[in-house]
Amino acid sequence: MTASLGRFLRHSTHYSIGEILILLSTLVSFPITTRIFAVHEYGIMNLISNALLVLVACAKSGLQNSVVRYYDEYAENKHPQGLPVFISTLLLGGMALALMFTLVWIIATTSFSEFWFGESIVPGLLLLSSGLIFLRASESLLLAFLRAEQQTIFFNSYRVVAKYVTLASILVILFFVSRTLTGFYGAQLLGMSLAVFTLLGWRARKNPLHLGDFSGTVFRQALVYGFPLIGFEFVSMLLTYLDRYLIHFFLDATAVGLYSASYNLADYLKDIVVLPFATAVMPVYMQIWAKKGPEETRKFLQSALRTYGLFAVPLIFGCAAVGENFIRIIASEKFVAGSAIIPWTIAGLMINGALPILAASHYIQKKTRRLVGILTLTMIVNVTANWLLIPRLEIMGATIAKAFSYLLMAVIVTIYTRRFIGLQIPWAALMKYLFAGGLMFLAIKTTHLAHPWLDLILEVILGALVYFIIVFIIDRVFRENVDIFLRKQLGLLRRR
Repeated sequence: MTASLGRFLRHSTHYSIGEILILLSTLVSFPITTRIFAVHEYGIMNLISNALLVLVACAKSGLQNSVVRYYDEYAENKHPQGLPVFISTLLLGGMALALMFTLVWIIATTSFSEFWFGESIVPGLLLLSSGLIFLRASESLLLAFLRAEQQTIFFNSYRVVAKYVTLASILVILFFVSRTLTGFYGAQLLGMSLAVFTLLGWRARKNPLHLGDFSGTVFRQALVYGFPLIGFEFVSMLLTYLDRYLIHFFLDATAVGLYSASYNLADYLKDIVVLPFATAVMPVYMQIWAKKGPEETRKFLQSALRTYGLFAVPLIFGCAAVGENFIRIIASEKFVAGSAIIPWTIAGLMINGALPILAASHYIQKKTRRLVGILTLTMIVNVTANWLLIPRLEIMGATIAKAFSYLLMAVIVTIYTRRFIGLQIPWAALMKYLFAGGLMFLAIKTTHLAHPWLDLILEVILGALVYFIIVFIIDRVFRENVDIFLRKQLGLLRRR
């Protein structure tokens, strides 16, 4: 295990702890919202929330990517402007752009209210929730600095605290003030405002922000790199969420609710693996590229991809095995009809989750426009597939279309990275993981008790044991890494 891979795994572990704690909060809020709101209302809530995510992607202006890309260069004085100028410029400029975008959206919402989804309650909810655009865009920029500084513990601590503050606001308002979508979005505004302005205050104390430090040169440089990634993030959001609007167009809001509940649950579980890897991997390989060159970067990317596959495969097979029971327990019986999409959904999400590794050449070479082009092609394929499949297969058609689209995009970006840096897919290791995952799936499917909760707990424990025991037996690299880890932990214990 190399030092770079060890640092990457350590940072990923920090992020994983945060994601597990955030998942626990989601497992509190998710069953509450699915029980308080009707399937139709849950569908409307997802249409609005997904629209906000697309808008936030635009409001961020791609500057969060510029922070990660250029922070080390300014910290090492490779530019005439110093780090204080870089921080003040991107924070003040980025928040100003986010505020301007939010104001434009408010004007658009009030001017064209009759066009929103054909639902009478939507315009008011969009207006109420517009403040979340500014808050989420500002939060993303602030968190990007923590990522660039590799402050993984603080990064996770903030995200966990912010999540639970927002959860507390939602619970208080839904149970004691208003059990409506208006109450839901009002609570989010309250919780996020407390969290974001607290983080901004901390950053301003650590790195005082001065308007006089604002540099047009630095801001233009950041926008030149990050602005094309607005297109990337915008098109990425469309690829992720446009299917909900097509389902609403071809079917109805109830179908959106069924689809969204199962998709969201798979997405929450996906974040346990994907977000830690995606958040930790780019700063590490950018640093390796700058200091050690292409060969060490290639070795790191291949090790990171192998490690990602190790944890992605059991999540795919596990969700496929327990998905229906999990939806029944977490979301209630009224959402079980949508659980059939979970296997396709989680497979597509995990393929897409590998993109920060598979598309590394695009980030290293600053080929952001090419990345946007690939993503746009993928989105066009996805929309076409949805248009053909939803009328025939209903919500199952949407999830098949998305899984195929994610696979297509992964293949294309991998071809470029392979040409640029010689990245090799660890097929032998992946075949071993798939074999272990298949046996895990069979073991879970043969386990049944009388109580759904006991079933779920036993299935998760049994599945994890079966998978990792089999991998330990058949994969030499995994055995060696476990041995290194155990020796290191024993060494630490002896020193104490």
